[in-house]
Amino acid sequence: MTGIHNNHRTDRERQSEAALSRSRGESLEGLLCDLRDQELRRIKAYARNESAEGQSIGDELDRARQHEEIEFKVSLLELSERLLAAITSALARMRESKFEVCEECEQPISPARLQSVPMAKYCLDCQREIEVAEERHKIRARITQARSSSLFDTYAAQSETVKERGIKRFHIPRAKGAPPI
Repeated sequence: MTGIHNNHRTDRERQSEAALSRSRGESLEGLLCDLRDQELRRIKAYARNESAEGQSIGDELDRARQHEEIEFKVSLLELSERLLAAITSALARMRESKFEVCEECEQPISPARLQSVPMAKYCLDCQREIEVAEERHKIRARITQARSSSLFDTYAAQSETVKERGIKRFHIPRAKGAPPI
């Protein structure tokens, strides 16, 4: 009789957890839809503002400021588009019942993380690992770039090319009988 009672209680707990999960999912879906609508309005506003602004002719400083302002607006637009893509992806994962599962380790994503970052694809641990790996990659790229742009390396590469082609780099005329330099 005790075993039946425990099974019944477990079923009730499961039903309660499922209802809570559905409720949480519905509230997150509403939040995602609100965020999506907000980003769509923002993108439309960027487009309206850009088309309303005319090209004013001014001096070089005015044109530089306009160019800088355009670059800033483009970066804001790109940010909104990436956010909109992440929201759309989260809504698609929600429809596929893959929303609360980390895409990397396939473990559940904590409700607190989903509440704070509703479009999260990774659990907190996997997200940290991804960010650390990306940072390492950026550092390696910077080091590689710094090494390849070194003046010494550039000179050494030119010297190798000169040696391969058999070209004498400098011809300094010497007086007869003068020792080699």
